[in-house]
Amino acid sequence: MLALSACGGDGGGSAEPRDDAEPTESAATEGLSGLAGPADMEPEELLRLADETLRGAESFTADMSQEVGGTSLPAGDLLFTTGERCTSNLYSAEGNVEVIQDADDLWVRMSPETLALIFDEAQVQQLANRYLHGSADDPALADWAEMCERGGLPVALLEGQPAEYGVETTSLTVEAVSDHHGTPVVTVRREESGDGSAVTSTVLIAAEGEPYPLRTTSEMEFEDGSTMVNVTDYARFNAELPFHRPSDDFSVEADELDLAVPQP
Repeated sequence: MLALSACGGDGGGSAEPRDDAEPTESAATEGLSGLAGPADMEPEELLRLADETLRGAESFTADMSQEVGGTSLPAGDLLFTTGERCTSNLYSAEGNVEVIQDADDLWVRMSPETLALIFDEAQVQQLANRYLHGSADDPALADWAEMCERGGLPVALLEGQPAEYGVETTSLTVEAVSDHHGTPVVTVRREESGDGSAVTSTVLIAAEGEPYPLRTTSEMEFEDGSTMVNVTDYARFNAELPFHRPSDDFSVEADELDLAVPQP
């Protein structure tokens, strides 16, 4: 399975964000407009700037969608704000998962379909319409905590698909400045192919002001002719965003469950 395009702390098959890359004092803080022709910059440099700027944002939102067989459906959304606060949702045919993190506190709420896949009947009844609450450091909650991990652009967008997926980059280019919902953007395009599969990825980067990534797209064509398109839209950088901390009345403590919390 090819690595999917997503955001930040990636879920649902996305490449894990790099933890070793920290924002630095660089052209990322100056925007692209002060540099010589963003469309003339090397694509690797543009991707690096976009990655640094995303990592350095105090807050932002990300909305993910996936198109399979011509049908586009929401796949998830993220909200990161100040004070190590996050809200993350994943949507799938098997059910939905909502994760809320406030520093060391973690809450997880699952749809009935998801609960039935993970927990026994007694636990399902305890958690119905409630949040599972525990520490973000609890190993039993680790997979859910990953949904709120901060990061930059997925490695698959920055460096291409992992070698084990059998595709190689055949082209990495920068397109002329264009318009994205009224904002001038420069587009980095990566073409990959091999083993009967092909991937076309684009990253739209703001060409004026801070070089934030505004949209990432990965279009995958498989050997059997089927396609999958993953889109992530980023917005509201450094804005004051709403955050809701669940009430104790609607929470179940992880250590109060009848059995140990299983891994999702």
